[in-house]
Amino acid sequence: MIEKAVKLEPKNAAFLDSLGWVLYKLDKPQDALKHIQKAIENNEEADATLYEHLGDIYSALHKTDQARQAFQKAYSIDPNEQIQRKLNAAPGSAPR
Repeated sequence: MIEKAVKLEPKNAAFLDSLGWVLYKLDKPQDALKHIQKAIENNEEADATLYEHLGDIYSALHKTDQARQAFQKAYSIDPNEQIQRKLNAAPGSAPR
């Protein structure tokens, strides 16, 4: 269903994020990455959830620098405990 939604509205950030997240949960982080990146590009304003998802995907791809940067961006938008834990757990991050 989400693939149909993306076909109907290929620039809808929420749909792109959902498709990316489904692919991530199916253990297809490389496929998920392009959809999350498109979601970020097409979203009108910075969204913490999108950057958190980007960080999760980069972590799954063992791209620790990019993951840390994405988590930092998410935390700067919405400094919540869940993102803080992920940021603290990212290799090379100083605890907050």
